[in-house]
Amino acid sequence: MGGWDEVIDRTNVALGECGPIKGAADALKVQPVLVAGVAGLFTLGFVLYGLCGQLISTAVGFAFPAFESFKALESRDTEGMHFWLTYWVVFASLALAENMYYYLMVWFPFYYPLKVAFLFWLFLPATRGADSMYRWFIQPLLQKNRKHIDTAIDRSTQELKKSLSGIPSTMTSGAGAAVMAGAMVGAAGVAQLRRSFSGVTPRSRLPTADEVEDDQEPRYDSSKRSWETDAAAIQEEDATEGQQDKENQENQENQASNAAAWLLAHQKSEAWVDHGD
Repeated sequence: MGGWDEVIDRTNVALGECGPIKGAADALKVQPVLVAGVAGLFTLGFVLYGLCGQLISTAVGFAFPAFESFKALESRDTEGMHFWLTYWVVFASLALAENMYYYLMVWFPFYYPLKVAFLFWLFLPATRGADSMYRWFIQPLLQKNRKHIDTAIDRSTQELKKSLSGIPSTMTSGAGAAVMAGAMVGAAGVAQLRRSFSGVTPRSRLPTADEVEDDQEPRYDSSKRSWETDAAAIQEEDATEGQQDKENQENQENQASNAAAWLLAHQKSEAWVDHGD
């Protein structure tokens, strides 16, 4: 253990001479060797597995070029604006290609470190690789397919305008059809309720105990009908009411089906009109 402590102490003394590591260790109140170890692990993860590599490469590709573009615009530097416009064309093309093949490219070893180095090569004043990249690859490719790209953009714009212009009419016709169908179904329901309540006879008072007992006893009218005859009449009346309820339910279902069929026909006619246009 004494040997390890001695090695750590010597490492802390050596790392303490490094300004950034010493400043970070003092701010975090830890030993410099711990700061150096975390930084080393982060660097190793970035190199091997791309840990935060996308964030770092995006910051490198945007931060300095955006600031330099701002200065060129403010100073009206024609040469600087030409170079940075070229850089943004190259950068946008590379970003598009990367998004298309991202899940294949990230498996390459040292992908993000190589990407960061390539971005530096593009915009550093000593290299100005964006000019070379534009002349060698981007310009010939875009020049060759310029007409196809313009045609695709114009067609997409027209389709988008047509789709957006048809949204209000589609919403209006759909809402009107839905309201009409709902009104028809609601009218059928109200009619059914009216027919159901039409057979209910209001009573002005509650029946007395004697009337209840009289209703429970078999009745014999003046023609000497037996209680079996009364029971048969009651059963026939119940059967008639059941048949009427069944017919009412069938009528309601037919009205709902007619409403749905009307709505479907209306939507088909709208689609046919749009297709004809």
